[in-house]
Amino acid sequence: MPKVLVVDRDEILLKQISDWLESQHLTVETASTGAAAQKLLAKHLFDIVILDWYLAAPTGLELCKWFRSRGGSSPLLALTDAYEVEHKIEAFTAGADDCLSKPFSLRELTVRVNALRRRSMVTYSRIVEGPLTIDPTMHTASISGHMLSLTATEFSLLEYIALHPNNVLSPTVLLNNVWKDSVGTSCDTVRAYVKRLRQKLEAVGYRDLIENVHGVGYRMNSAATNDAFVAAAQVSAAFVPF
Repeated sequence: MPKVLVVDRDEILLKQISDWLESQHLTVETASTGAAAQKLLAKHLFDIVILDWYLAAPTGLELCKWFRSRGGSSPLLALTDAYEVEHKIEAFTAGADDCLSKPFSLRELTVRVNALRRRSMVTYSRIVEGPLTIDPTMHTASISGHMLSLTATEFSLLEYIALHPNNVLSPTVLLNNVWKDSVGTSCDTVRAYVKRLRQKLEAVGYRDLIENVHGVGYRMNSAATNDAFVAAAQVSAAFVPF
């Protein structure tokens, strides 16, 4: 089920929203402070974020800017007051996808959430990132025609990173979303798998396809794939007979 993070300083409203969204078949996590929300956003990926703009520090504005600066791409709905037009402008400028004025009906909230979900839903038969092609149906991955020999976990790891090319993914996020059973598995296991995966990519000339962002996590390095692809094409062209 789609996973939603709801953040609001009003704990009564927070529970009302949470209960309502769960009745609409959504999985809901909640936070009543910006600090608690920040911890959740650092550990998990959410399909939708619903954010009270009037939180104490970090405020909704600060949290939104922080989230987008880290590559967070989840649709974000800001909860503002009806007469605070400047705050709505501020929210959109900071990276919010929509604003909803308090007080609001829960039915309207559902309509806004569903609209954001439709905008963000992506169906795919293949993932293509530069010379990398992933076919989830056939469970294959190849780079410039070189088929990669991957274990099931390595394939899922590469697929997940490729599906979130603009996100820096921490070991905790990868652990929670790639490993179906994380009991007995640690972030060190994730790091070991990423290292092994990068070694296999290096064997075909694309080690930097997965970039290590020091102290944060990993992300798909599109620039590296495109540069390597161009370089390979140039070398190939140099040996074309006349």
